Amino acid sequence: METAGEERVRASNSLKQLEDSSLLLENAAKEGSAHSVSRAFPQRISGILNALTALSSRADAERLLASGISMWNSVIAFDCKPGNKENVEVLVKVRHVAADCIYMAITVLGGISARFDIDDVSLLKFYTACGKKYASELSDIDMAEVCYQKATEFQQTALATAKSSKHSARALARAMFDLLLGQAECAWERGDHSAAEQLVSDARKQLEQLPEEVEYLASVEYNFGLFMYQAKETTRALDWLIRSFETRESATEGPTDSEKQAKTARLAAVCLLALSKFEEAKQLMEKAETIHHDAVGAYLLLKIAVVTRASNAKTLLSGILDDRESSLDVCMASVALVADAQNLTEATDGYKTIFSRFSTDIPALLTTVGPRYFESLVALGRTTEAIKVLDQCFELIVRHSNTEGNKPSSTQNLRISTREQYRRWSAIALSSGCALADRQDFESAT
Repeated sequence: METAGEERVRASNSLKQLEDSSLLLENAAKEGSAHSVSRAFPQRISGILNALTALSSRADAERLLASGISMWNSVIAFDCKPGNKENVEVLVKVRHVAADCIYMAITVLGGISARFDIDDVSLLKFYTACGKKYASELSDIDMAEVCYQKATEFQQTALATAKSSKHSARALARAMFDLLLGQAECAWERGDHSAAEQLVSDARKQLEQLPEEVEYLASVEYNFGLFMYQAKETTRALDWLIRSFETRESATEGPTDSEKQAKTARLAAVCLLALSKFEEAKQLMEKAETIHHDAVGAYLLLKIAVVTRASNAKTLLSGILDDRESSLDVCMASVALVADAQNLTEATDGYKTIFSRFSTDIPALLTTVGPRYFESLVALGRTTEAIKVLDQCFELIVRHSNTEGNKPSSTQNLRISTREQYRRWSAIALSSGCALADRQDFESAT
């Protein structure tokens, strides 16, 4: 059996080893050389700490506390320097050992150190930070939850301490906010969405002390909503997205990200569309447009108008086609909505506008816009205009071959040989002629 004297000697040796290790880490941090810290380093210092079963004096506890804080600060120094990503796992584990050193020392000291201002709020923050690193950098949810569980041990005493001053109350709110969102993300990863929802709700209560964190919380809620949407759980996705939208709306301090807010509203409106709640989707989409205009958002508004047979569909289509922010894809998709709704005249006028607007994009005209425009004219029986478009496209084929199709194109710079272009357009003309012949319009077919 080990005597008291032998135990003190062993403890002193262990402390000396930890001090030497913290000094080694400190020097490596100053040099910015994380690669000089071996992969076995965290396991070695963890073993030393585990062997340290007792501290014989406050002086020894202060030494252990100093070593823990030194290691913690060194890891932070590494995090602040670029090029230290190759040793991420080592640094995350060292951070955890440092937190354990600080916790053990401050426990022996009864929460009062002669050299450092460490309290339960500090310990809560230390273990929360460890958990966040395990989750975000190592994707180790198990160890993240171990750290978060340790952090929760300091909640009640931290709450009692925080009542002493406004500054302390804010510090606790910050610590609790980070802890609760960290736990929520772990719960989400484990598939416990109900627990995640409750933890996020608890985190929202801290915003009274942390009004500047509205944007971050809204982003977390948006991400959960996006994941649900991608998983085709539309109703739950909508709940999260509405939460995110309302969180940003509640902001009382500083501007929020209007573009993200509009994006959130649009995705929520898409969920409402999927649930056949057209009027609510329309209202939310219109609100998104007032927050931040987006061409895709305008397309979605048009989609609602077409589905509900609203009288303003034509006006919305004109707005999209005249909007310089609307890409060729958005324009074509918008006209296709109108065409699918059997509004062929409006669709043809739309193709005409696109044909004119993208007149310098020859590959787009030949492969995307021209064929749709030509076929819609034929379908309406406007053969004279259709033949004019056909002639224009054959002229474009010649121009395209002369420039070798080197100009950038909205259709991913499609390059089709002159021969293939002639074949394609000849086939389009033949198909249209056959269709007209079937309708007994032999003059137009000819």
